[in-house]
Amino acid sequence: MEVGQPNYVGRFKKVTHVEAIFGSLLVILTGMALIPWYLLVRNRKETEIRVYSDRLEINASFIRKRVNRIEGGKIEGVVFNEGIIGKSKYGSVKISGTGMKQISLTPVINPEELADAIRSIANSTRFTGGSTESTDLASAIEDLKRLHTAGILSDDEFAKAKAKLL
Repeated sequence: MEVGQPNYVGRFKKVTHVEAIFGSLLVILTGMALIPWYLLVRNRKETEIRVYSDRLEINASFIRKRVNRIEGGKIEGVVFNEGIIGKSKYGSVKISGTGMKQISLTPVINPEELADAIRSIANSTRFTGGSTESTDLASAIEDLKRLHTAGILSDDEFAKAKAKLL
């Protein structure tokens, strides 16, 4: 290295005030756009669907918790739709009944099994006869077992629901 020659550090560019303001504004606006996205991802909506032998409970929480309880006798219609992607795995379930507006649950895992379980509690609460009680009990236990194997009911919920039926 020769004496008097400075070391080369790099090349820098001077920007105008307009470029500096525009660049800063772009960074601020991008940050402002990411804040709602971050809040939605961090506080995403969680919905839990519980099917009991006599009712359906839908627990939804986003910022506040909301619980919808629907008695089995009030349910008149249950329709399910499967999605194109992941056929028979993901879809939607729509529930209609007396004294309530139509409730749409989407997306849900195994929509056909959920719809069948809801139909079974709707049908079981309508029957009130001595001869049908034993068949209703057996079908209700089978429905609970199917919900348990599908992962909709936990072990504890399955045991409590079965004990309540018996």
